[in-house]
Amino acid sequence: AISTRDLRYRDDGTALTGVVVWDDAMTDKRPGILLVHGGAGLDDHARGQARRYAATGFVVLACDMYGDGVAGDRDRVMACLTGLRDHPDRLAQRGLAGLAALLQCPEADGRVAALGFCFGGLAALTLARSGADLAAVVSIHGSLATSRHSEAGVVKARVLVCHGAQD
Repeated sequence: AISTRDLRYRDDGTALTGVVVWDDAMTDKRPGILLVHGGAGLDDHARGQARRYAATGFVVLACDMYGDGVAGDRDRVMACLTGLRDHPDRLAQRGLAGLAALLQCPEADGRVAALGFCFGGLAALTLARSGADLAAVVSIHGSLATSRHSEAGVVKARVLVCHGAQD
C-alpha cells in the first residue's frame, strides 16, 4: 500500500513542509526521487505524481519550494516563484534543502534523482547545474533559460529534458 507522511524541514529561515510517499510493502531501502512541484505549489497534481512514482518502487519527497502558507495565495506564489527563478543560487539552495530532507528519510538508500514539471523542471535543472550529487535529473516542460550556466564537469547527473513542441 502507498503510504504518506508530512515532512517538515527548513531552508535557512523558511519553514517547508513536503510529503514523503512510499510503498510500505517494500521493507528494503530504495532509491529516492525529489519531486519538485509546478508553479502552483505542492498541489494535488504533485501529490498524485509522487504516488505514481512511489508505486514503481521509489521513495519520493514531493518537496515544498515556497514555504508554509504560500500555495493557494496567487500573489505570494508569484513573488516566491519569481524570486527563486531570478536567483539561481537561492533556487538551488532551496532544492538542496529538500534533497537533504529526502536523504534523511529511513526508506531512502542514498541514491537520488530530481524530477519536476514546469517550474519544477527549471528547479531540477538548476540543481543539476549546481553540481548536486544526483544520479539523474528529469525536466518536463521546464524553462531552459538561466542566468547561471554551469562550468564544465560540474553536472554529475544524467539529464533528460522533455520539452514537446506541439503538446
